[in-house]
Amino acid sequence: MEDKTKIQHRSDLSPEYFPILGGLLSLMNNEKEAGIIEIPFVLTCAATLECLLNDKIILYCIETYGSDDYEQFAEPLIWDGFLKKINTIIPLLSHNQYNIRTDSECYIELKGLIDVRNSLTHNKSYLKEYEAKVTSTGVNQMSIIVPHAITEPKLKLQLKSIDCHRLYNSILELDGILRYPLSFSENRVIQKITTFDK
Repeated sequence: MEDKTKIQHRSDLSPEYFPILGGLLSLMNNEKEAGIIEIPFVLTCAATLECLLNDKIILYCIETYGSDDYEQFAEPLIWDGFLKKINTIIPLLSHNQYNIRTDSECYIELKGLIDVRNSLTHNKSYLKEYEAKVTSTGVNQMSIIVPHAITEPKLKLQLKSIDCHRLYNSILELDGILRYPLSFSENRVIQKITTFDK
């Protein structure tokens, strides 16, 4: 006779994204592919970051509240806004001993990622008003000079602020820091919370 039992298991899903990001990043080095790959790269970066944060929140809640009760504590944190999760994760994992440096390159890159991701995934083509030059081209004839801003590709403008290599490295850096929360120490990304900050 065979006995059966139920077991519980979870795996971090974020590590599965990193090879995909690496592959997209290598395609970005090919100038021909870069324009086609930018949006998938940015959106995959955002998915990787969000998955990384959710992985750490869930693991923290399991370790803190147990396997029976963790979901009720994890869910509100998981549904927090993207930037709020970034601002919350270090204090959460360090029991309010550390927080993320909002002036660090890593934080600035990740915040920029969120802004670009939001603009890409929540695009709205509302009417915009532009100032145009009107010139007379003859008797009862006028010409309107269309402003350059109207004809410029809009998605390219949203992606201009992203440096894909720096962004990739910032996600890797945060991943490395979050991997060992018991070993947190001040560095260029996280800082000790002083009693004044608490």
